[in-house]
Amino acid sequence: MVAKVDIYGLEEIFDKSAERYISRLFPEDRADVRRFVDELLLKGYSAARINKYLTSLVSISRSGPGET
Repeated sequence: MVAKVDIYGLEEIFDKSAERYISRLFPEDRADVRRFVDELLLKGYSAARINKYLTSLVSISRSGPGET
């Protein structure tokens, strides 16, 4: 079995940026997003993939209805 090695330091970047992304969301959505992130971590998703999901959520939340 091959062990995963984080040569790019993505775990550290994830730890620093996850809360920053979540703080940009609406307050009523933050707890749900934290649970979503926890579930993804338990399922083995990479830090890079979860960061991508978080940046997408922030982008979507900033665009209002009807905006693309």
